[in-house]
Amino acid sequence: MVEYNAYAVVALPVNVLGLVCGPFAAAALTGRIQRKLVARLLGVQVNQGGSPRGRDARVPLRYRLAGLPFELVSFALLAPAWAIFIARGVLYPVFGADHLEQSWGGPSLVGAWLAHAIQGPPLLLIITCFLWPVRKQQARIASRYLR
Repeated sequence: MVEYNAYAVVALPVNVLGLVCGPFAAAALTGRIQRKLVARLLGVQVNQGGSPRGRDARVPLRYRLAGLPFELVSFALLAPAWAIFIARGVLYPVFGADHLEQSWGGPSLVGAWLAHAIQGPPLLLIITCFLWPVRKQQARIASRYLR
């Protein structure tokens, strides 16, 4: 679960960077980063070879274009959920301690912190379970284009 959450948050920026840097020399670097992300966080066996030449040079581009919609969906759902969980749950005393009398946890900082922090993990679990078919499709695309 944690691996996919990390992949969902990081994969879209790396993919967009690879698409933008495609005509330049940095495309090989983003391709290596993308292959390592897929191997470590999605658990898909990929070819870790050097920079492709000829017809094989289009494979990373095809992978980036095929995976872009799925990465966009997973990023759009998980990145805001993690941001809210961190800002309003874990770091609640930093961002919300000035209005404790209106908080769910009551008048104490510990109660308000606990009430806000306890909502994040179930929400992240529900979103991750909802995105399970998207994860399977991302792994299928990666195994098809990066093997």
